[in-house]
Amino acid sequence: MGRFLTLSVLLLSLFAANASFGQDKWSLGRCINYALENNIEIKQQQLTIEQDRNNILQSKLSLLPSVNGSLNHSMNWGKSVNVQDLQIMTTLAQSTSASLSASMPLFSGLTNLRSIESNRIQLQISEQQVESLKDNVTIQVTQAYLQLLLAIEIEKVANESFKSVAAQAERTKTMVNAGNQAYSALLDIESQLANERVQLVSAQNDVKSSCLNLMQLLNLPHDIPFEVPEYSIDDASLPLLTPYTADAVFEEALGLPQIRMAELALEKSNTDYKIQKGAAYPSVSVSAGYGTYYSDSREGAFFSQFEDNRNPSLGFGLSIPIFNGWKSNTSIRNARLNVKNAELELEKS
Repeated sequence: MGRFLTLSVLLLSLFAANASFGQDKWSLGRCINYALENNIEIKQQQLTIEQDRNNILQSKLSLLPSVNGSLNHSMNWGKSVNVQDLQIMTTLAQSTSASLSASMPLFSGLTNLRSIESNRIQLQISEQQVESLKDNVTIQVTQAYLQLLLAIEIEKVANESFKSVAAQAERTKTMVNAGNQAYSALLDIESQLANERVQLVSAQNDVKSSCLNLMQLLNLPHDIPFEVPEYSIDDASLPLLTPYTADAVFEEALGLPQIRMAELALEKSNTDYKIQKGAAYPSVSVSAGYGTYYSDSREGAFFSQFEDNRNPSLGFGLSIPIFNGWKSNTSIRNARLNVKNAELELEKS
């Protein structure tokens, strides 16, 4: 964005020496700053950056174990025979169980680590997208502002020309009335005056149109007073521009957000390709659990049974992808195509 802000500062320096600024007038710098702060697309992209940061955090937390706990209590009604009097009776049986389990992947083709890297690159892409949007907004506002200044100057010229022709028409009318000039001269000057009036109205409409266009870029309500300061330029105020060589221009272009985004997109597509390849590898995981229970149909107090019925566990798992409808191969092929497409996008940039 700095290159285009430099352009804006340069334009401001052309006018600053002879500009009469009012507190309620909109300078070029004020317009650019207001547009950058209130542009909806920039705000939306900044929200995307926050989402990307959340995705990075989530991908890091995915490396941690998954821990789950459960607590259950059940009641069962049923009929049973009392052995003392051989009577059938309805009994209530209650049981309580508790468990805690944890699992963690030990190896999954490095997909988790590469997912972190992919999300980190995506964050950089989103940040460059913001810079690109800021550059575009700066250029659009600068162009619209200069167009408004040009329209104002054209209106001034048209107004002065109209006043000059109007004064000439008055003199011609006086001379015609005095008999010192032919009536045809008055008709000619009135025709010229009508043409100047048309030019003036057209110039005034151009000022209104240019002003409205600039206000729309700034997302300003149409009923807000909008006025730009008057500028004048003289040769002494023009700064000396340092000539750029072809190599210098090329180096500057390499730093543009569009180029950087294309480079990052290629880097991300390569990382995503590795993720898809890693998903085809076997995965190893470890799991652990701890459970216990209590039942009133068994002898023993509640906490005594919980102590006696402890059931810890530890296990390792190996998952080998054999066939899943060719989904893995298709994902790998598509990821490879995305790499080639990113290479073409970088070349096009």
